[in-house]
Amino acid sequence: MRKKRLSTSLLLLLVASQINPIAASADALGNTLKPTLNELIKPTFGGQLRNASDINSWMPDKNLQKIIENMLGLSQVDEITKELLANGNIVISDADTMTEELLPEIKDFTGLEYASNITFYLSGTADCSFESINGLLSPELKAITSFWAYKNLALVFPDGIDFSKFDDYYYVGIDPHNVYSTTHSFSLNDKNYTSFFLSFSDVKLSNVSDIEYIPEVRIRYGENKQLVYEGAVQDNGIKFTLDSSYSPDIDYAELAGQTFVTPSEDINYPTGPFTQIHFGNAKKTLGAYVNVCFAVTFGYEASDLTVKYQDTDGHEIATPQTLSGNIGDAYDVTTAAYKLDIPGYIFKEVQGQAIGTLTNQAQTVIFVYTKAPDKAKDLTLEYIDTDGKKIATAQTISGNVGDTYDITGNAYKQTILGYTFKEIQGQTTGTLSNQAQTVTFVYTKNPVKAELLTVRYHDTAGNKIADFKTVSGNIGDPYDVSTDAHKLDIEGHTLQEVHGQTTGVLTDKAQIVTYVYAKNPVKAKDLTVKYQNVDGKEIATAKTVSGHVGDAYDVSTNAYKQAINGYTFKEVTGQPIGKLTDKDQTVIYVYTKNTDDVLPQTGKTNQNTPTLPNTGDGTDLSVMLVGISLLFVTLMTWLNKFKVDKR
Repeated sequence: MRKKRLSTSLLLLLVASQINPIAASADALGNTLKPTLNELIKPTFGGQLRNASDINSWMPDKNLQKIIENMLGLSQVDEITKELLANGNIVISDADTMTEELLPEIKDFTGLEYASNITFYLSGTADCSFESINGLLSPELKAITSFWAYKNLALVFPDGIDFSKFDDYYYVGIDPHNVYSTTHSFSLNDKNYTSFFLSFSDVKLSNVSDIEYIPEVRIRYGENKQLVYEGAVQDNGIKFTLDSSYSPDIDYAELAGQTFVTPSEDINYPTGPFTQIHFGNAKKTLGAYVNVCFAVTFGYEASDLTVKYQDTDGHEIATPQTLSGNIGDAYDVTTAAYKLDIPGYIFKEVQGQAIGTLTNQAQTVIFVYTKAPDKAKDLTLEYIDTDGKKIATAQTISGNVGDTYDITGNAYKQTILGYTFKEIQGQTTGTLSNQAQTVTFVYTKNPVKAELLTVRYHDTAGNKIADFKTVSGNIGDPYDVSTDAHKLDIEGHTLQEVHGQTTGVLTDKAQIVTYVYAKNPVKAKDLTVKYQNVDGKEIATAKTVSGHVGDAYDVSTNAYKQAINGYTFKEVTGQPIGKLTDKDQTVIYVYTKNTDDVLPQTGKTNQNTPTLPNTGDGTDLSVMLVGISLLFVTLMTWLNKFKVDKR
């Protein structure tokens, strides 16, 4: 133990030198003492205590602010400055009452990056672990951070110690005065007590780095007697082998029946079996002493307990397992490690004592399994109409190979709205197999009256030219109105086109098919254009306009309104513009006869040329002209007679 205390003292000096260059003191016996926490965290700084920046802007966590304020001996948090952090040694220890209370509440260590160095000191007294702090530190913060663990490592590292998580830290130290108490125990007997193997995984040590030193395991018994086991790294663990030079004459009977373990009151200085493993690394950033405690029980070798695995016929279906140990060792084979899940089988029962103690008599426990049935391929029930169209959701029947089925009941022969059951295709009773099977329920569709299909007959103007026809039936019934029964021959008309679907099925919607016909042409009666004087006498050859009923004509053009020599157009009687019909039509151009000394009008009137009434303008005019002529002749006769008499 003196060797252990010497190494402890040296490490404490190292701790003090890592944190602050404070001289170590000595007790009355001359033993080196570790500096007190107050000495470790006593700040040495200079310069102003305040600056203009708001601390909340660069150190947002209020709990961290209070811890730093308390550690530096300040009166209020706004006295914390970046310069102060840079000039002081920042030590956060759960040995301080306030820190122990506030440290678990910290959610953000932002702000500590302004420090030149940071040290965390955890003993496991606070409700705070290495992992809870490690998860909040950035790689940049870890690079300036030292982490020290001491006392109860099982609380500082409740999930075990993963050495790979120390890589980014400036330094990680684990104080020799610690305990890493585990529940692991070794049961040795008179045949195997000379060695035992401690697996790192058994004591939750992972990613183990270089081991610098493994002290021996000492087990004291009797009066001034001890067993000394030397350790050597082997297969991701440590094999401890008895050094017989320390105990050349061992009476195993003095060991048998005893269990050696460190009492809780001696936890800081283990009195039972433990090994203080010293871990390091090539970068010299790790110095960890881990006191791994465990229990060792000595007994006499018991006969093996054999765990067998059989089917209901007694055939072995898995490799047996064997439990060895000492007489009196408890065993429990009801755990998953022994009660196996065996593919193709289902656990049925256990025969023998699954829980008990090992004895000097061989024991057997048998786990009995029934063969798991082979899952069969599903039987599918399909529902279709007579056209093979799916009309309901298929059902499946599942089970194991050899299971029987019967689908003759109403649970499977469904009532489907709009359909009537007709027949079943396939086996309605049988057994499931490793081949997929199908049974088909066939239904006929119930008739549903459809809306009418109307066949209409129109001319090109949309006028009805024949009576409409209708097609009736049920929804889904086919129709065909392209036949002669619907495509009619209509007198005086010729089929031109069809609108709509002439073939299809009747539905719940009314449908229309329209046959469109062009009217056949009909020879019209002629239109005669006559030319007459005012007395109705023909003065030019008549013209004829021929065509079909409905053809348009226009005889108002110059081709018909002729200029006739000696006559002047007066008026037209009849319709010069219209359509030919089945009735004779006449248009008469009426002209007045021109006098001999009057030129026919050309359409332009000479205001200086006197004109006489046209011949035939009327009886009164003719009488007047005759009277004037007689008067003129009488006057001329009288004048000639007067001249003769005067001579």
